[in-house]
Amino acid sequence: MTSRQIEKYTVYQQVLLFLVAYAQYFTTGKQLPPAVIKLKNAILGIDAITTKRIPKASAPSTKDKATAKLSMIDVILKAALLILEWAKSTNNTQLIQDFTLTKESFSGKGLKALQLAQYVFKVMSDNKAEIIANTDVTDAQITTVGTKVSAFEKLLIKPTNVRSTQSTIKALYKPAFALSEAALTSLTNLIKGNLSSNTQLILDFEKALMYHIETSHTQLLVTFKNKATGALLEGARVYIKELDKEAFSIISGFAKIEAFEAGTYHVIFSADGFTEKTQILTFKLGEKTEVVMEMEVG
Repeated sequence: MTSRQIEKYTVYQQVLLFLVAYAQYFTTGKQLPPAVIKLKNAILGIDAITTKRIPKASAPSTKDKATAKLSMIDVILKAALLILEWAKSTNNTQLIQDFTLTKESFSGKGLKALQLAQYVFKVMSDNKAEIIANTDVTDAQITTVGTKVSAFEKLLIKPTNVRSTQSTIKALYKPAFALSEAALTSLTNLIKGNLSSNTQLILDFEKALMYHIETSHTQLLVTFKNKATGALLEGARVYIKELDKEAFSIISGFAKIEAFEAGTYHVIFSADGFTEKTQILTFKLGEKTEVVMEMEVG
């Protein structure tokens, strides 16, 4: 889901809770019960898409790619040294050129190094019978070159099938959310038209519709300082115990926890080498609470 879709989905869940709390008002009549069912089915449609999601493939680390590249180059150069001597004996200028290789030959960017490795492996494969017959290079050695080249290629090129599946599933969300929005709009009109005299019901329904807007703006902003020196603290932790939410300060000493429900909570402030502190803070809906926390060495 996109961030906007997540916001909408959060509202849908609050509306479902509202419908449970006021269930007795939605069991009779010609319009309200079908409208409720339509909305619930639309939300179930979103849930069904969510269960199909495949975890996003993580990108290979730079270290992994560098290791694979070095391993590939190593096996190619070892084979090329042996093959080069045979190539010289044939007086084949092209073969001599193909196997005159050094580490610097592969010093380009990843894709360029891969293309050279693929070409060298192809030349080895095309001349495999003669190479094995006239050098100490073995069939297993040439196979290893191919394996190393393939391994490096897989790390450079993302799996298109995963990307394709993710894109397909992402595309399914759009009509599912459109259907849910239409169902919610219809239900909203019916509730306001049929139940407008129930002030508390309407108030709670409006609160459900505004849930994400309100909670997303409820924030705790903390600036951590060394009380003795005034220096800003990086890596300090703020933790809201009841919500199990935490954040760590950046180099400017700033940390932020956001998008949580209003209420009174135990907030714990800590940093390596400093005495832990706990405060009981009350957060108002949709408001920012700013704290300058001066930590004492201990």
